[in-house]
Amino acid sequence: MTAPATTGTLHWTTDAVEAIRAMRAEESRPEAAFRVDVRLGGCQGFKLYFELDEPNSDDMVLSAALDVAILVQEDGMPFIAGGVLD
Repeated sequence: MTAPATTGTLHWTTDAVEAIRAMRAEESRPEAAFRVDVRLGGCQGFKLYFELDEPNSDDMVLSAALDVAILVQEDGMPFIAGGVLD
């Protein structure tokens, strides 16, 4: 499957940022970034997975807040551009 021809970014709500902070506290990983992982499969041609992780060289790093980073692989961004984490 080819990525949609959209460019843009991922958006998030303050509730999402608070949920990421809570997840980091629960897992005792206060410095970890939040990964949105786009994988092929599913009804729409891709599935999304969410986890705490460290950045890789092919990641886009988005700053949701001063203390919260969101990671998306560059080749996955076209599939979720314009989406909202809530």
